[in-house]
Amino acid sequence: MWVALSPATHRNGCMQFMPRTHLGEVIEHTDTWESGNILTRGQTINVRIDPEKAVSVQLEPGEASFHHVKMWHGSDANQSDDRRISIAIRYIPTRTRQT
Repeated sequence: MWVALSPATHRNGCMQFMPRTHLGEVIEHTDTWESGNILTRGQTINVRIDPEKAVSVQLEPGEASFHHVKMWHGSDANQSDDRRISIAIRYIPTRTRQT
């Protein structure tokens, strides 16, 4: 679950999803270690995204989006002067073990 604590808009890089990609295989992530990537290791997937099919989810503070762990998702860079603040919550079964 991704909860917006500030507005998430097209201009500040709201989350985008590729419909139905959760039905396919898990796509291996590549660690890029890019300094401009806010993810811890600069994770990315090497796939071709059709921007015409991507679904952008704009949210107001307090609104949330849910997606399957296998759903291709990401966001563009923040092109605004405002911060995009959020909190991510993951629901994981107790039987899960780190490997």
